[in-house]
Amino acid sequence: MKLKMPKLKTIIKKIFSGVIFIALILFYLFFIFWIETFHYLGSGFPYLFVFLLPALLIGWRSRCSLKQTLVQGSIPPISAFLIYSIYVASFAGMMRFMGWIWDMWFLIFLYVATVLIMLYIGRFIQSRAWALNKWVVPVVSLLILFITVLQFYSPTYSNYYYMGEGLVNEMGISQNLEDKSYQETFEVLCDYLDRKYPYFEYKNIEWEKLKEETNTELKTVETDEEFHRVLTGMLSNLQDGHVQISTPEIKKHYEAYFGARFVDINGKWIAVVVYPNYSAEKIGMAQGMELIEINGKPINEALADVPDYLINAKNDTVWGQRFGDMKRLGYLLSGPSGKWPPEQPITYKRLPEGYGYIKIEYMAIDFISFVPTFDKALEELWDTNGLIIDIRGNPGGALVLTDQILGRFTDKKVKYGGILNSEGKFANLYVVPRHPTYDHPVVILIDERCASATDFFPYAASHLDGITLVGRPTKGVVSSPSKGMKLPGGAKVQLIGSGLTDSLGNYVVEWVGVQPDVFIPYNISDIQSGVDRDLLTAIEILEKGKIK
Repeated sequence: MKLKMPKLKTIIKKIFSGVIFIALILFYLFFIFWIETFHYLGSGFPYLFVFLLPALLIGWRSRCSLKQTLVQGSIPPISAFLIYSIYVASFAGMMRFMGWIWDMWFLIFLYVATVLIMLYIGRFIQSRAWALNKWVVPVVSLLILFITVLQFYSPTYSNYYYMGEGLVNEMGISQNLEDKSYQETFEVLCDYLDRKYPYFEYKNIEWEKLKEETNTELKTVETDEEFHRVLTGMLSNLQDGHVQISTPEIKKHYEAYFGARFVDINGKWIAVVVYPNYSAEKIGMAQGMELIEINGKPINEALADVPDYLINAKNDTVWGQRFGDMKRLGYLLSGPSGKWPPEQPITYKRLPEGYGYIKIEYMAIDFISFVPTFDKALEELWDTNGLIIDIRGNPGGALVLTDQILGRFTDKKVKYGGILNSEGKFANLYVVPRHPTYDHPVVILIDERCASATDFFPYAASHLDGITLVGRPTKGVVSSPSKGMKLPGGAKVQLIGSGLTDSLGNYVVEWVGVQPDVFIPYNISDIQSGVDRDLLTAIEILEKGKIK
């Protein structure tokens, strides 16, 4: 007896069907995540309609009975929902999983209903006359394009990205000016700033005068390095932490991280933090040490052109002083030991006093695990009577993550401000509850290194009940990156197009930072003895119930 082998065409068809099936699951997974993310940002509902389109096409192409079509068409979205449910339960914990169901039940209901309805409509269209049937593919394709574009311009939080070229910048896409002359590049750059930069009046910047002076200086420029220096000088006058120019010369200074953070306390540069496993620790630098000079230059002169936490030239030497003893520290920032070692963005513990403590090192631009990791930490500390969230030294990251984290600390939707650009386009910013919500007092520790997303974080938190800010004012960098440009000579520049406002549309925080409810000045003796005055104050506030 001969076995009948399947035809190649049949095999290819089955493989193709399998690929389509997997692609549909991934499609639904992506949009479940998308809907959930923007739901907690005061939006999300419009994105649900994207679910209509694949279901419509499945129903239209099905050659099965209506019952079989509904079953087959439901498998990919249901599979995606189950996979996402397992993901939430595994990474965020069962407590957050139940809260997620509570938050999303209505959207989940719509999710199921729209899929079934569109499967039926697709099946209905298939049974109609060819005159109607032949228009399905082009019409549906146009609908996909229209609805996708519509999401980008809906009057919601999403406008944060689309009021300028925000999404393009987030994707790392830059306008290429490498083939332009110095003068042409300067004009393109100034034209963008003329139209988009929101803070000229707010910061009392004489922009026209600055442009004229820079244009005059450009006439003597002959090399790329000189051109970069002139542009850097112009942009530095904006005093905006998100307006950055990266040149080949500057990149050399970011090859390694020294691993210590210094603060000017009464004219003395003191190491307030020395991170383990970095170059600073390896050369003997310790917390509380005073930085005296670098390469024979007084510290203020040596650090004039670089951030205080970066010392990057090869074979530099540092003179440090602690407790009155002078010590010479030599180091070499090259090779693997000089690279930035990975670190956990979120860690947590129980304090001896019984309060919870969560340290957020940076707002990782990780939409998959960052928020679930925080949720898991909060679940582990759920039975505490107070919580301390430490974002000191956190340089920022993704804004959307900060709003989602704060959603665990409010039972009501809170509008805390907006994003406004120079063209007058405005988008509201909200903190939306993410259940279950922690209903005990919370203290957030902040300092001068908190910038960007960690400026937004305490500013939004200040609008919530039961949260107190302790420490020092944040850096005040709340402009929104919106444009990248590649310049002649290998340099890149990042520009901004909008800024944070209060609920009335007035610019806030930029340049001045978020002010703490309880200000704790630096104290050299505390630093040298390892006393964390901020943390002790936070514990005292929780114990005495002095939450604002």
